[in-house]
Amino acid sequence: MKVHISGFGPFGKEKTNPTARLIEDLDSYCIDGASLQLHLLPVTVQGIYDYAKLLYEESLDDEILVIAFGLAGGRKGMAIERVAINCFDFSIPDNDGKKLIDTPIVPEGPDAYFSGLPIKRIQASWQHTGIPGSVSNTAGTYLCNGLFYLLRHYTRASSARGGFIHVPYTEDIITDSSKPAMSYADVLSAAKIAIEVAIQHPDDEVLPGGAIY
Repeated sequence: MKVHISGFGPFGKEKTNPTARLIEDLDSYCIDGASLQLHLLPVTVQGIYDYAKLLYEESLDDEILVIAFGLAGGRKGMAIERVAINCFDFSIPDNDGKKLIDTPIVPEGPDAYFSGLPIKRIQASWQHTGIPGSVSNTAGTYLCNGLFYLLRHYTRASSARGGFIHVPYTEDIITDSSKPAMSYADVLSAAKIAIEVAIQHPDDEVLPGGAIY
């Protein structure tokens, strides 16, 4: 199985992005029966469309699993996203200077796609190992949500499975102690757990993980 893992570079006021470091550190990570394909994506609209088209081409001939990671500064822990919506609504421009407002990601596309990852199994595995993490019901309306939507849209006719995981600030990069952060070691461990669980379990479990608000 080909397992496509992606992260993003810095954007906006962020000088670093822990998901870029994840891509570097996963280069030496080996899982029996899986071939990891690592991608560091530019924080641009064009970049996520180009990557989604690559995934489409891969999904025509191979069984693939896609896990995308992105930074969500302010989150308290790992957040595995449940749903992607068909909307770009940027509060800041992308790294090409493009700022899309209330724009469909795929004109005439469905309103939303749900994750193809075993989100509840992954959340439960994080909790079992003491890593803070939750199921998130909003991936935002920036490029993370855009990539999540596109990877599901472009592989919808194949057996590909995929989804998106947000990571918080890591303690090594944050300068404001009032903002929540995790150790980078825990973020890396959480990423590896998510990859392993997704490979081993195509189907999810019925577990509590919803939110009241």
